[in-house]
This record gives sequence, structure tokens and C-alpha cells, in this order.
Amino acid sequence: MYDVIYPRLCRALSDWKPTKKDVRTSLQAWILPWLPHLDYRSMLTDMFPDMKRKIRASLTHISRLEADKDFFRIARENLKPWVRIINKTSLEKITSECITPRLGRYLAKMTYSTHSTEQKWGHLDILFSYFNEGMISKRELLSLVEGEILIPLANEFHKWCSRGQITSYDAAQLYCAWKARLISPSSFDASSNQESYWNYLQNDTMICRIFYGYLLLIKAMEGPGDAHFDDLKPTSKHSVNYRIVQVRRAKEDRLREEEEEMR
Repeated sequence: MYDVIYPRLCRALSDWKPTKKDVRTSLQAWILPWLPHLDYRSMLTDMFPDMKRKIRASLTHISRLEADKDFFRIARENLKPWVRIINKTSLEKITSECITPRLGRYLAKMTYSTHSTEQKWGHLDILFSYFNEGMISKRELLSLVEGEILIPLANEFHKWCSRGQITSYDAAQLYCAWKARLISPSSFDASSNQESYWNYLQNDTMICRIFYGYLLLIKAMEGPGDAHFDDLKPTSKHSVNYRIVQVRRAKEDRLREEEEEMR
């Protein structure tokens, strides 16, 4: 194995380049079956850097060929077999570099409805599927939800409420629908032992603060005049995105860690 198969496998891996023909199968179709037979730790250690470079190259190639929905689906199918092979930090870094920027732009295009029954959740389903399968980090999940979904929604919610474009009843129904979708697990999710996205969203201070802001807007609709809406104006969606939120969250995490070390 070490003298014959391993050198040829390394050469094949080094020479491999993604093409349109194998975009849906990529590396996993031919390299993964060999990994259980590489029983020397040094073999895998030497191959992993090249594997990760090729995975990045494959995802970049797919991105050039496919529209958003197809790209996210095919990229997830290509990454899924590697979840238990490549360590979590390395896999999340690959996703962060090759998928998350496009996912952020895709989430920013999400449309919001004033009626809860008309709201489409497809954008969120893509994000949550990546996270639940271990491909996106907790910080990136929270940053995407806050920066690309909830803050833009807060801007729309404020506009609808302050201009009378929505009734207080419909606003309450909309609030309940978003809360149920993001931070209140279904009975199936609640019974699962696997940590899901809602475990983190429902315990995040900023996410809960934004939802509280929605409640204040609904309450303000019952008050007199329009002046009270000025105090509830959210951060402009044009001044925030997931990258800005991620930088802030990284700083907050670092300060929290420093405080814990000093205790």
C-alpha cells in the first residue's frame, strides 16, 4: 500500500482539476474509498493539505457554473462526505471562504411578506441545512441571521408598522411566525439529541434583543401619534452585513474569554 498505491494516489490528487463533467461528484467519488486503507497516520497527514486545496478548487469551479440554489445544493453534497474526515475547524474555514460570501448575498435578497402565511422560507432552509450538517460555524450562523435576515426584517417591520401598512394583528402573527421559525423548535427538533440552529439562536442576546424590538413596534402601534416610532428605528440595513456583525461578535467573544481568564 505504502510503496505502490499511496504514491499513485498522491500524484492523482496533485494532478486532479475540477471539470464540468465531474462537478457533481468531485473528489469524493474516487478518493474517499481509499482512505480506510491508508492506515498510516503520516499518509493522511501528508494528503490532507492537498485534499483541502482541491476541495476549495472544486467549490470555486462549481460556483462559476451554477445558479445560486443549484450551487448551494451541489456544494453541500460535495462537502457532506468530508464532514467526519476533515476536522471541524478546517471544514468551517473552507465553507467560510468558498460558500458563505455567496450565501450572505443570497440571504440579502430574501423578500419579506406582511402576511405570515405568504412568507417563503427557502433561503433560511439552505442556511440551516449547512449548519445542522456541521459545515458552518456557530459565529457565522449567528452573524448571517443577524446581519442578513433579522436587521433587514427589522427595517421592513418598522416601515410597515410606522406607516400603517400592516395591522397590529398581522404584525403579531408575523412576529409569531418568525419566532417559531427561528428560535422556537418544533416538536421533532425538540426531541432530537442533535444540536440544531435554534439551540444557539434562542440563547443569543442580540437575536433575542431584535425580537424584543419587534414586540416594542407592535406595542407602539397601539399608542397615540407617530413620534414613538422614531425611538424604535433599527440600524439601517445598508450599514450592516454579516461580515460587520461577525467582526463585532469575534471581538465580543475575545473580551468574554479574557474576562473568564481573569476570574
